[in-house]
This record gives sequence, structure tokens and C-alpha cells, in this order.
Amino acid sequence: MSDYTPDIPSADKINSNDVVLLMSRLARELRRLSDEMDELEMKMVHAKEEYTSAYAKQYLDEAGPVEERKQRALWKTQDWRLAQEISEAMVKAHTRKMRTLERRIEVARSAAALVRMEADLMNVRR
Repeated sequence: MSDYTPDIPSADKINSNDVVLLMSRLARELRRLSDEMDELEMKMVHAKEEYTSAYAKQYLDEAGPVEERKQRALWKTQDWRLAQEISEAMVKAHTRKMRTLERRIEVARSAAALVRMEADLMNVRR
């Protein structure tokens, strides 16, 4: 996973080509992150199911009072639970990256509108 997202040129140096290139790069990056999210979500589902199955099996294999069986099952399946929680955290982190990129796209759209407005003003002055 790359954490690269293209920088937005400064307002005094931006032109229509810069905006088009930037929007294109941002769109590709968002598509890549979206594809990665699909994979992370599948891993999360598998991790959850592995933990649920391991816990259920361990619980049923235990003997004794209900609360002791629960606690022993939790203790013996902690690695699966940790894997599940890590996969959930990875999905949340990736979601934050996508939201940040979506905000950057909104900024680039604003820059595009500014460039169009400046071009229109230049045409009016001519």
C-alpha cells in the first residue's frame, strides 16, 4: 500500500493542465485505495469468522460452569481475537485514508473552479 498522494500546486502557480493531471492522479489513487479496501474487508470477514469458529469450538470443548468455559475459551482463542481486531483496525485506517483523499479531491475541484474563473476573467478583459 502506497501512502503517496500528489501534492496540490500552490494557487499562484496552478494552471488548467496542473488541475487535470492532479485530478487524474487523485482519481487513480482513490481507485487503488478502493481496490485495496475490498481485499482488507474480505480479510476482516475471514478473521471474524475464524475467531467466531475457534471460540465456539473451544467453548464447546470446555467443561465446567458457563462463566469458566467462556473465560477459558476467550483465553485460548486470544490470537484469533487479536487477528480480528487488527483486521478491523486496518479497515478503519484505510477508510480514513480514503476520506482524506476524497477531501483532497474536493480541494482540487475547488482549484479547478478557481482556474476556470480566472480564465473567464482573462477572456472578459481581452
